[in-house]
Amino acid sequence: RYEPFLIHNWTISPKMSLESTLVYETSEISQTGDITRERNFEFIKPKLDLRYDLTPMLQLRGTAERLVNQLNFADFVAANDEQDNDRNTVAGNAGLSQQTQWRYSLSTEYRLPNDVGVMGAELFYADHQDVIDRIDVSPPDDELQSANGNIGDGTEYGLDPNGSIRMGMIGLPNLLVSPSLLVQDSQVTDPFLGIERRFQSHIRGQWRFTMRHDIP
Repeated sequence: RYEPFLIHNWTISPKMSLESTLVYETSEISQTGDITRERNFEFIKPKLDLRYDLTPMLQLRGTAERLVNQLNFADFVAANDEQDNDRNTVAGNAGLSQQTQWRYSLSTEYRLPNDVGVMGAELFYADHQDVIDRIDVSPPDDELQSANGNIGDGTEYGLDPNGSIRMGMIGLPNLLVSPSLLVQDSQVTDPFLGIERRFQSHIRGQWRFTMRHDIP
């Protein structure tokens, strides 16, 4: 895989700046065995990142970008399940394509006075193409098999508030606590049932609380 890129930074005003990125990805996948096949992929991945400082302490940021997920080799070739010795070889999908998405996000960051810490939040929406999920690849001899395949388009959206605060107010300036809360959902059409459901193995929420204590 090769990825040449261009990056440009434009200071529109003392409070506003725009960073634009253009990445060109070209890759080749070849495989031999039961199936001998060579495939070439080309993607153009633009990104725009606009930042605006409402005040020296409060910043708004808007981002729009195209992302391309890389393929897992075990998805398009046959593989063994190391956790199930009684299971036959897991089928692969030689025609699998990368899952892509257009992702849009709006975030804010507020720096607390006296370098106490930072509070922030991100609102995001993603429009996915060629979502990878399980599809039916059963052979004609009535042996049921499934493999990862492209099942169509889907959407993803959520909110991610977070923070990072120094505990100087209780006499521990070297202690940093960082809480975060992720709430999200997704939607795609199930290839077997024809109903709308979430992405495979997609979490709906996550709460995290981390602590770091620097000891001089």
